[in-house]
Amino acid sequence: MARAQSMCFIRLPDLFTMDLKREGPTKSSIVGVIMDRRKSNQFGRVDYGGCVRHTDVQACPVGALALHTFWYFHVR
Repeated sequence: MARAQSMCFIRLPDLFTMDLKREGPTKSSIVGVIMDRRKSNQFGRVDYGGCVRHTDVQACPVGALALHTFWYFHVR
């Protein structure tokens, strides 16, 4: 998605989900992020990044984000 330094500036309101229409036989969605506070973004443009679910649970970025969010708000 981005450099680790850029990912440190992402906050919860920067995340969003979007349904992908007509992208296969099953319903799929993406998790997107608005990256407007990056070091290389000096002109105020809005960049977007995103990730989709993976069939392998250990390689799924959406599941990793969900586990991290759960840990942050309920375990920490």
